[in-house]
Amino acid sequence: MPLLEDFLNDRLDPASFDHAAHVKTAYLLLATRPFEHAFFTYCTHLRALTARAGAEEKYNATITFAALSTIAERMSSPAEDVSRFLAKHPDLLEASTLTRGYSHSRLMSERARHVPLLPDCSI
Repeated sequence: MPLLEDFLNDRLDPASFDHAAHVKTAYLLLATRPFEHAFFTYCTHLRALTARAGAEEKYNATITFAALSTIAERMSSPAEDVSRFLAKHPDLLEASTLTRGYSHSRLMSERARHVPLLPDCSI
């Protein structure tokens, strides 16, 4: 799990951490930790990654919470290989899947950057 190890040791190049890497890292954390711990760990290291990139404003607690919740909801127990999981759920590789139910204004609000907000739209 070099991706996860690099993420947890703050060694990832921010430029290479695309949406697929976000999803894979979240899955790997959720497969090895309780949700609350995975969320805290993911947030901590994602904030460090955005800081190293000089893009702290890109961190969004609401998007992060929605993404991890969506991934966790679809996981089986015991967790399967991340590639197999993504083959079953290819829509997770589309960023819009993880934020359904949110208006653009709510998702992009200053509050959403700091506090995981609940959806405000019907799906």
